[in-house]
Amino acid sequence: MLNEAANIQAAIASARQYSSIEVIAVDAGSTDESVRLARETGAIVINSQRGRANQMNAGAWQAHSDILIFLHADSRLPPNYRDVVLQTAQKPGFVAGAFRLGIDAKGLPLRVIEWGANVRSKLFASPYGDQALFMKAESFYLVGGFPQLPILEDVAIIQNLAGQGRVLLTHATVTTSARSWLDRGALAVTLLHQFILLGYACGLPLSVLTKLKSATRRPK
Repeated sequence: MLNEAANIQAAIASARQYSSIEVIAVDAGSTDESVRLARETGAIVINSQRGRANQMNAGAWQAHSDILIFLHADSRLPPNYRDVVLQTAQKPGFVAGAFRLGIDAKGLPLRVIEWGANVRSKLFASPYGDQALFMKAESFYLVGGFPQLPILEDVAIIQNLAGQGRVLLTHATVTTSARSWLDRGALAVTLLHQFILLGYACGLPLSVLTKLKSATRRPK
């Protein structure tokens, strides 16, 4: 997390539905009330360098579970997420999984984005990080965690894990903030994301793609 005071309590509360679940919040230097609020909501708070790959890896190294769930600070897990994850993990060949994408705002463009993300995840086994990726801890460690990339670390780890087994999409939905789409425009953000993914697949330098990605991010 980084300056996520407006969202972090809802994210942690969604994970804390089950008292037995270990919830680790990784802070990258917040200057707002994020750390205090995370602790008050029941999370273990640790620090790391900035960057999603750094932060998610740091949290994973501290975790003790056989299955790791990576929830972005502006997202919320569904009420029955533990049962869904455990049932999915029992399926033959499971190595990783994700939830269906739900965006917390109204509007046809956002429904189309949800539909496209869920179809892509189902047909091509290629979910993204805003879908709350989960995976076997042993598989996570085997591939070396999230690659140290400035962007697209979620795409890269799923590609690495897919070589070990099945990447599955659950029937349950994780709810994520619409802020990036609303701030910059749903169509513009979606087209830019697709261009970045195409550029990544074609081998464009990550430095170029990172500059493009920054156009969709609000300042922290």
